[in-house]
Amino acid sequence: MSAEQSNPQDLTIAQFLALFSRFSRTQQDQIARAIWKRTFAAQWRLLDKELPDSDISEEDVLEELSAVRYGKTAKN
Repeated sequence: MSAEQSNPQDLTIAQFLALFSRFSRTQQDQIARAIWKRTFAAQWRLLDKELPDSDISEEDVLEELSAVRYGKTAKN
């Protein structure tokens, strides 16, 4: 089955990957980025449902990031 003759809905993952492998690495990167951009919002909604809500300020986040990055002890 050629990609030109099929509907995208009829394309299996294996067929997509076989077609994908025909592209150059640069084109594969562009395709992957386009897919990521189209699916990011849906993926984020799923992840957000799993993450706990936390009352933490931006200042606290930056302080913790600095502590981890530079090996310092956070105040909290």
